[in-house]
Amino acid sequence: MVTDNKVDRIDTILEYSNLKKYFDVVSISAKLQSGKDKRYIFEDTILNLKIQPEECVFIDNTDRNLIIPKSTGICTILFDDERRCIHKVKQDLMSLIR
Repeated sequence: MVTDNKVDRIDTILEYSNLKKYFDVVSISAKLQSGKDKRYIFEDTILNLKIQPEECVFIDNTDRNLIIPKSTGICTILFDDERRCIHKVKQDLMSLIR
Protein backbone atom coordinates (compact mmCIF):
# COMPACT_ATOMS: atom_id res chain seq x y z
CA MET A 1 0.00 0.00 0.00
CA VAL A 2 1.16 3.50 -0.87
CA THR A 3 -0.74 6.23 0.92
CA ASP A 4 -0.66 9.96 1.61
CA ASN A 5 -2.70 9.47 4.79
CA LYS A 6 -1.29 10.46 8.16
CA VAL A 7 0.58 7.70 9.96
CA ASP A 8 -1.78 7.42 12.92
CA ARG A 9 -4.85 7.54 10.66
CA ILE A 10 -3.74 4.74 8.34
CA ASP A 11 -2.55 2.64 11.28
CA THR A 12 -5.98 3.02 12.90
CA ILE A 13 -7.83 2.23 9.66
CA LEU A 14 -5.74 -0.88 8.98
CA GLU A 15 -6.08 -2.14 12.54
CA TYR A 16 -9.78 -1.34 12.99
CA SER A 17 -10.76 -2.77 9.59
CA ASN A 18 -8.55 -5.83 10.01
CA LEU A 19 -6.87 -5.01 6.67
CA LYS A 20 -3.26 -5.01 7.85
CA LYS A 21 -2.88 -8.72 7.05
CA TYR A 22 -3.48 -8.00 3.35
CA PHE A 23 -0.45 -5.75 2.91
CA ASP A 24 3.15 -6.90 3.11
CA VAL A 25 4.35 -3.30 2.93
CA VAL A 26 2.60 -0.06 3.87
CA SER A 27 4.43 2.99 2.55
CA ILE A 28 3.23 6.20 4.16
CA SER A 29 4.33 9.45 2.55
CA ALA A 30 4.87 11.19 5.88
CA LYS A 31 7.34 8.51 6.95
CA LEU A 32 9.20 8.50 3.64
CA GLN A 33 9.06 12.25 2.94
CA SER A 34 7.77 11.37 -0.53
CA GLY A 35 4.24 11.68 -1.82
CA LYS A 36 2.54 10.03 -4.77
CA ASP A 37 3.97 12.77 -6.97
CA LYS A 38 7.51 11.41 -6.44
CA ARG A 39 9.13 8.20 -7.68
CA TYR A 40 10.83 7.44 -4.37
CA ILE A 41 7.74 6.20 -2.51
CA PHE A 42 6.99 3.71 -5.29
CA GLU A 43 10.59 2.62 -5.79
CA ASP A 44 11.03 2.10 -2.04
CA THR A 45 7.83 0.03 -1.88
CA ILE A 46 8.96 -2.18 -4.77
CA LEU A 47 12.39 -2.60 -3.19
CA ASN A 48 10.86 -3.64 0.15
CA LEU A 49 8.53 -6.09 -1.58
CA LYS A 50 11.49 -7.57 -3.50
CA ILE A 51 9.48 -7.74 -6.72
CA GLN A 52 9.45 -6.13 -10.15
CA PRO A 53 7.31 -3.04 -10.86
CA GLU A 54 5.24 -5.03 -13.35
CA GLU A 55 4.12 -7.27 -10.47
CA CYS A 56 2.51 -4.30 -8.68
CA VAL A 57 -0.91 -2.71 -9.09
CA PHE A 58 -1.59 0.83 -7.95
CA ILE A 59 -5.23 1.93 -7.68
CA ASP A 60 -6.06 5.58 -7.10
CA ASN A 61 -9.04 7.89 -7.48
CA THR A 62 -7.05 10.68 -9.15
CA ASP A 63 -5.56 10.54 -12.65
CA ARG A 64 -2.52 12.62 -11.72
CA ASN A 65 -1.57 10.12 -9.00
CA LEU A 66 -1.26 7.39 -11.64
CA ILE A 67 1.40 9.15 -13.72
CA ILE A 68 4.48 8.44 -11.58
CA PRO A 69 3.75 4.79 -10.74
CA LYS A 70 2.92 4.10 -14.39
CA SER A 71 6.26 5.63 -15.42
CA THR A 72 8.04 3.18 -13.09
CA GLY A 73 6.36 0.19 -14.75
CA ILE A 74 3.62 -0.36 -12.19
CA CYS A 75 0.17 -1.35 -13.53
CA THR A 76 -2.29 1.41 -12.67
CA ILE A 77 -6.06 1.50 -12.33
CA LEU A 78 -8.28 4.55 -11.89
CA PHE A 79 -11.09 4.16 -9.38
CA ASP A 80 -13.91 6.61 -10.10
CA ASP A 81 -14.59 7.81 -6.57
CA GLU A 82 -17.78 9.65 -7.51
CA ARG A 83 -19.40 6.77 -9.37
CA ARG A 84 -18.03 4.09 -7.03
CA CYS A 85 -17.56 1.77 -10.02
CA ILE A 86 -16.11 -1.16 -8.12
CA HIS A 87 -17.15 -3.50 -10.94
CA LYS A 88 -14.84 -1.53 -13.30
CA VAL A 89 -11.93 -1.96 -10.89
CA LYS A 90 -12.66 -5.70 -10.70
CA GLN A 91 -12.72 -5.91 -14.51
CA ASP A 92 -9.43 -4.04 -14.74
CA LEU A 93 -7.83 -6.32 -12.14
CA MET A 94 -9.09 -9.43 -13.90
CA SER A 95 -7.64 -8.22 -17.20
CA LEU A 96 -4.23 -7.98 -15.52
CA ILE A 97 -4.46 -11.57 -14.33
CA ARG A 98 -5.26 -12.98 -17.75
